[in-house]
Amino acid sequence: METVGKNRLRAVLMNLVWIPVAANLAGHWTGCHPLTVASKPLLMPLLALTAFLLMTGCGVRGAGRTKIVAALLFGALGDILLMFSGTWWFLAGMLAFLAGHVLYYLTLPSPFRFTVPSGPGVFAGTVPPSGEVASPAGDGDKCRRSPQRKVLSLLLLAGLLACVVYVAGLFLAEGAMKVAVTVYACAFAFLIHASVVAAFTARRASMPATAVDVPGVPGKASPADLSSPALYLLTAAGFIVFAVSDAFVAVGAFTDLAIPRRGFIVMSTYIFAQMAVSLSLSLQEIKKTGKI
Repeated sequence: METVGKNRLRAVLMNLVWIPVAANLAGHWTGCHPLTVASKPLLMPLLALTAFLLMTGCGVRGAGRTKIVAALLFGALGDILLMFSGTWWFLAGMLAFLAGHVLYYLTLPSPFRFTVPSGPGVFAGTVPPSGEVASPAGDGDKCRRSPQRKVLSLLLLAGLLACVVYVAGLFLAEGAMKVAVTVYACAFAFLIHASVVAAFTARRASMPATAVDVPGVPGKASPADLSSPALYLLTAAGFIVFAVSDAFVAVGAFTDLAIPRRGFIVMSTYIFAQMAVSLSLSLQEIKKTGKI
């Protein structure tokens, strides 16, 4: 009975975030400024609470959980700082969001390993190249290099960097502000790149396995085998929408272009992006425990 009560309380706390979400979007849609001001500082802390309870309830502990929650709290700090007007407030808010992006990036698998698992003990359908010895079952950490994937990965990153630098250059920021905006925009290129590479790597690692017994070597799933490519694609989609949201913020800050309901567009895309990124990464952490 006590467990049921705790689960109900956890469910209630995890859904509290929808109250400021509804209030903030309604405030932007109707033009009720006090409602938007009162609800905005609550958005990311309650989303952080949701992610924390979701992971904790499934037995997730350690650095992954800490980084996701901290990234959301830096987002909350950025939200509050951007509520004030002035260049220094804008820079401080951007720095807070950048810190959150760095934490998200550190939660993702490194995209610069350029390796894929090899050997029949990792996943089926993988035939070692001629002359190459297959790694034993469960030896998922030993990988073979893939020069083609290295080139494709670097081309993807270069293309993303070129896109964000070009878009950042369209805004009328000058001097140090222009440099700061460009650096901040480049963070999205690295985040999207890391998410896409992680999705591809997880897809390769999650291919159906063929059981090959190796005497004396117990089978063991590697972290890559437990990752979900669909969740990493959702993470990438979240970062793309996040970049779109920030582009609308930049339109208001650095241009005279008037966009109807710009505030509603900014907040709706921002909320979706933070939810998509934080919850997909949280589910990824849970998946590593084998709970889902």
